[in-house]
Order: sequence, then structure tokens, then C-alpha cells
Amino acid sequence: MVWRVNCRRAQPPRSPEVHPSLARLAQGQYRSGTCVTPSMGALMPVEVFPNAPIEEAIIAVRVFRLDDLTSSAEHFHRAVIDLLPEREEITDTPIPQFSPERAPRVTAARGGPTGVRFSSPDRLQAAAITRTGFSFHRLRPYVRWEQFEEGLWPAWRAFVSYFGPESIEELRLRYLNRIVIPRTDFELADYFNTHPKLPPSLDTGMRGFLTRLSLFDLDIPAEATITLHSVEEEAQTGLYPVIFDIDVATMLPFRPTDAALMERVRSLRNYKDRLFFDSITEATRELFR
Repeated sequence: MVWRVNCRRAQPPRSPEVHPSLARLAQGQYRSGTCVTPSMGALMPVEVFPNAPIEEAIIAVRVFRLDDLTSSAEHFHRAVIDLLPEREEITDTPIPQFSPERAPRVTAARGGPTGVRFSSPDRLQAAAITRTGFSFHRLRPYVRWEQFEEGLWPAWRAFVSYFGPESIEELRLRYLNRIVIPRTDFELADYFNTHPKLPPSLDTGMRGFLTRLSLFDLDIPAEATITLHSVEEEAQTGLYPVIFDIDVATMLPFRPTDAALMERVRSLRNYKDRLFFDSITEATRELFR
């Protein structure tokens, strides 16, 4: 189900059930300077879980077309070779493909721009550069935000130095979470504040679900897409995996300086954290502790 909000005072539908804080996000009722939204660039304090459900964290920057990809990539690699020594060519741009019956998977889109991917020896960190931008990736185990930033900034500075983008057209932060419920007979409301809700006459049993919400916050400004869906084929093991995909973005162009990027990245991180923590219950948090 897709819910798109087009005005500040739009009212959320009754289904799927939306936590009050997410409803306020959709209506633009959060304001900077409150206890909910910290100042731009300041990180909102959140609990750090020893068993975080994050499968992959991605920061993606879109710029105008990069022409000198080959020679600039050589200079970039020399600058980050200690962090990301592995190199491989990208012939197509990966795009996420969603299915209500399985976890998000990445496939290649034909005819996409070519690029280069640089990875750490353990493949847990990577930077990708295509003709339309730059992205930085961190795979499980994801320990804490500071670890993510430590890998991001050297790669970002090398990208700016050797590719020289004049403007950032779009900035995205995406977190793919895999939450494993240790049972198959449970109520979604026990673990999620945001979930599909059926009337009693139809609530006779559910094999799987897919919920997608499109939200925005005019105070950042940013928009978000959150996707929550079951992984049915893995539920036969007595466990019930749920994919919780949070994708937040700002599409106001800005100059590619460290200060400008840090301010916007951290604002998106705060927005992502509000969406994540307000969407799960205490029982879910216990799974990560």
C-alpha cells in the first residue's frame, strides 16, 4: 500500500496503523528547536544496540553527469587505497527491486551508467562512483554511526577533490534493517507501532504483508519512504524475519563542502532515527540488546 502526502495538513488514513509521531511527521507538525528535532548538524542521542538489525547503510549523492570517470577514478583510488584497496568495474547501475514475498534484492538495470566500486578487504565498506554520483556503503555488522562516518569522510573528500562536482543535486540516506521475530504466532502490534491493521471480520490469519508509506518533514526539509514487509519463505524455520527499509532524502541543491554535507547528512540521520525508533516497540528493542 502506498500513501503519498501532498500537502502539510493532509490527514493520514486509518490503515495501515500509524504511530502518532509518524502522523505528525506526515502533517509537518514537528518543529526545529523542540525536544524532538535537534538543531541542524547536531545528532539526536539514541540507544546503540549490540545486535543492531542493520543489513546495509547507504549514503548516496547525486550530481550532474561526471565526464572524466576513468582518470579521476585512478586518483581517487590512490587517495583511499588504505581504506578501500579493492577495485571493480560497474557496467550497470544497481537499483533495488522490492517484492512482498522476499527481502529487497539488488539487480542491475540495463543501460545504466558505468562506474567503479572500491571496497575494503572484508567487503564491509565500499564506495561507488558512477557518472551520476557517489555512494558509500556499510554492511553488517554495523556498530555505530561514528564508525560509518569514519569511513565516509575520507572517501567523500577524495571524491570532491578529484571529480570536482559543482553542486549536489540530491542526498539520500538509506538503512535496510532485517528484524527477526523469534516466533511465528504473534501480533504485529507487539513489535511494530506502524503496521497494517485489519478489521476483526477479516483478521482470520495473515501469511505475509507489505506496507509502504511516503512521508515528509518540511522543517529539514526532507522526504522519506518507509517499507515494512515480511519474508515468508524464511518463516518456516520458526522465526519470522521482517524487512524494515528506511529511505530519507533531501533534493535541495547545495555546494559540496564538508560542512554543508555534514549538516544535511546528520539531519537525515536524525530523521531516519525518529522514523525507526517511533515505529518499533520495546519488545523489538529487546531483540537488539
